[in-house]
Amino acid sequence: MWFWLQLKSGNSRKGRTLGQQLGRVDFVGIALLTTAVVLILCALSLAGTVYSWSDPAIVVSVAGGFSGIIAFIIWQRSRRCRHPIMAPHVFSNRTTTTALFITAVHGFITYGFQFYLPPFFQALMEASPSQSGVLILPCSLTIVVLAALGGPLLAKFGQYRLMHLVGFTLMAAGLLPCILYVDSGLVSLWVILSFLIGTGSGLIVSTTLPTVLVELTDKENAAATGSWAFLRGLGSLLGVAIPNTVFNAQFATALDLMDDSLAKHELSNGQAYEHASTAFISQLDGTVKPQVLHAFTTSFELVWAVFLALAVVGLLATFLERQIGLRRSLDSDFGLKRVRGPPGSEGG
Repeated sequence: MWFWLQLKSGNSRKGRTLGQQLGRVDFVGIALLTTAVVLILCALSLAGTVYSWSDPAIVVSVAGGFSGIIAFIIWQRSRRCRHPIMAPHVFSNRTTTTALFITAVHGFITYGFQFYLPPFFQALMEASPSQSGVLILPCSLTIVVLAALGGPLLAKFGQYRLMHLVGFTLMAAGLLPCILYVDSGLVSLWVILSFLIGTGSGLIVSTTLPTVLVELTDKENAAATGSWAFLRGLGSLLGVAIPNTVFNAQFATALDLMDDSLAKHELSNGQAYEHASTAFISQLDGTVKPQVLHAFTTSFELVWAVFLALAVVGLLATFLERQIGLRRSLDSDFGLKRVRGPPGSEGG
């Protein structure tokens, strides 16, 4: 990469010492945001399993996490923060702000749905680990293919808003039957639904960043891309953590209806996800197996409902975007040297 790109240092670093360059790093913002996210994720992971939601440790973690986010937002907008990691001017227009929100929602659904598919296939469709890996391919591969096609489609037609509308509509259309037919056991149905959801997700993957940048100047690209990458990653994390909390809470409720104390012990305190396997389900007998399957069914049903709700929210948010023509030229210097060919090589 160093050899081919031939990067130059740029004017922004000339005459600056290492200390001056480090002074441009927003250490306070990084500390506030990291601490807040970690506290919230810890609370989501432990609440309802190791601790109850009313436990002081969970209450303090949640309160501290959201207080940290508020403090982070205030710090980013303060005059003392000269080089914010999420520059407020990036959120200066409706389309960019909406696109960043959609990015987080899309990451939530895309990564969360694929995370919960394998245990679903193993617990309720008696698939082996290798079979569940194969069954997730219609979703994963479709996302990859459509993501590759989405970029050229956007470049040709420039209709990012339409692509977002179609994408979230397809995702919602696929997630609704996931709730209605959660216990159907039809492999062909779930292949079709996974393909539908993957198609919708893939259409959106490569179109969120251009939408974020469409109303910003080229000089704001770096700051906007950083915010986009962070929110995409945060959405992916929450797409696993929040449904996990919902799954464990619902399963804990279903445990009260079980008669077998041994099964209760093995599945309590957040252990249901790790026991969502054919090996565990097949060893159950009598009235225990139907009760365990019912617990998994209602829990996954609620998880799919969470993803459906987010897909609808993403669909509605798309209407806040403004359709603007994409730029065909750049007005910025990204530090790339132009390598000139021999005389007469340019032009006709």
